[in-house]
Amino acid sequence: MEVATIVREKGPDYKSTPDEDGLWKKLIADLFEEFMLFFAPDLYEEIDFSIPLLLPLLQVFIISRKKTPSSSA
Repeated sequence: MEVATIVREKGPDYKSTPDEDGLWKKLIADLFEEFMLFFAPDLYEEIDFSIPLLLPLLQVFIISRKKTPSSSA
């Protein structure tokens, strides 16, 4: 006599919001000084790194920089 085994997997939870960029935010927050030195060396000299980084403040900075029209030189 054969017995069939049925395995039922739990489906994905589409109701929860995935954290798609959480790892990038953590990486930038952990290596912020090095990140600024590499990507914005002109701004690096003006930043006081003794002040703790607040990631929500960084997000506001990045969003505001995107909305500012670039000046043509």
